[in-house]
Amino acid sequence: MKLTDKRFWIFEAMALLSSFLTVGLLRFFESGPMELDDFFTLYFITCLPNYLIGQAVAWKVFKRGSCLKLGLLIYVCCIIAFAIILVVVCVIDYLLYFEQRAEIVQSGMSPGFTAAGVSVFILLYWTVLSFVPSMMVSALSAVFRLIPQKEVDKRDAGNNFCPVCGYPLGNYNPWGDDGKTPTFDICPCCGVEWGNEDYTPESRKEYRNKWIAAGAKWFDPQKKPANWNPEEQLKNIAYETDR
Repeated sequence: MKLTDKRFWIFEAMALLSSFLTVGLLRFFESGPMELDDFFTLYFITCLPNYLIGQAVAWKVFKRGSCLKLGLLIYVCCIIAFAIILVVVCVIDYLLYFEQRAEIVQSGMSPGFTAAGVSVFILLYWTVLSFVPSMMVSALSAVFRLIPQKEVDKRDAGNNFCPVCGYPLGNYNPWGDDGKTPTFDICPCCGVEWGNEDYTPESRKEYRNKWIAAGAKWFDPQKKPANWNPEEQLKNIAYETDR
């Protein structure tokens, strides 16, 4: 999954929805039993862009799987991103206000919560609130077919092949029955994402050459048959390789 993929930016646009939902949840609890002041709201709004970072990391790490797996990955990545942001804030606060804080302590006045203490509380509170937005993004990703939902392992019938490496797909057509609706699934042999990296003859040739130059390694080695011969497999798409 490449960052230049149009679907990635749709996926990142959902980070904005996540931000609004998180702030909405915060507002709900702020006006309810928690009675948090505006300082915490400002803190959250300032740090919420971590959804953009966390989701981008999740997009690159996630290969295929269920909505639940993607949702949990987004959740964990966003928590890590948020924690890093808070650490940076604490370091900046310490460097900029070290002398002022020392004067307050020497005067006998209680400095109250430190930036680190407040950050830990906010991180824990945000961790609870961010679960629902993370799962919402994963559900919407499945609805809009932004993530591959299944593996391909159909070799016993039909005559469909991966247009990049010639891997036999049986009755499964990676570009749909009409040949114009890509599935965005992943080839277990060469690892191409159908509909993204094989969109034109030129892109297929470029990906194929890179795959061969790298040793024709299998994306999913467990699917590799015994005595596999890449040259023989490429004959399945001779109309492409002869160009």
